[in-house]
Amino acid sequence: MRRAKTVVKQTGAVVGSLPSEFRAESGAYGDQNWTTLNWARLALSLGARTSVVERIIGIEHSELLRIFFDSTDHRKSAGGFPSSAEWFIKANLITAVHATDFYAIFDKLRQAGNLPAEALIKAFQKYSEKYHHDLRLSFDRAFQLITHVDGLWSTEQPELQAVACDSCRSIYVTARWKVARSGDDCPMCRLTQKFDCSARVSKRFRQPGLARLFQVAEPAVAS
Repeated sequence: MRRAKTVVKQTGAVVGSLPSEFRAESGAYGDQNWTTLNWARLALSLGARTSVVERIIGIEHSELLRIFFDSTDHRKSAGGFPSSAEWFIKANLITAVHATDFYAIFDKLRQAGNLPAEALIKAFQKYSEKYHHDLRLSFDRAFQLITHVDGLWSTEQPELQAVACDSCRSIYVTARWKVARSGDDCPMCRLTQKFDCSARVSKRFRQPGLARLFQVAEPAVAS
């Protein structure tokens, strides 16, 4: 018997959102066969607020509430939405490392062909597994990081950029108005410098390996 196809109402076109139709199925499936609702369910389980799921998946808010919350479940407000790029610019070293590492995971998933929404959800899941003992980014912060760097799910101009450090070639996130790419700005270089002299830093990370912790940029080829 053919399974009925269920169509979820969506808002207007959302850059990076998943296709508007999904097939209602049950059971465990590989990434390529996951339904839109499965992605929404996973994002919510990772701590995403409904307004973020609405934007990245494309499902209307009322549909999310109807499908995932019963009439007696009034979800408490998660507080003010973390929307400032300044938070990432002024972040301490440990948080800057987390932000840069998360973006590197997301970027690799995008390069592997994942849609932006899929890459965001998968990246945060991998990030959570890696730093489960000391998470510095919430799902909403991770979402905002991507909007500020890549301009996805937003009509505003990106305020952050991913650049390659001139010293170690690691890719890190910084303000777009910054032009310096020296070790003084790079979280990877700063982590390496402080690893042996700061217990606060060393107890949260393994001995850093430049080519392993972050995505490393290819060296420029001389013409």
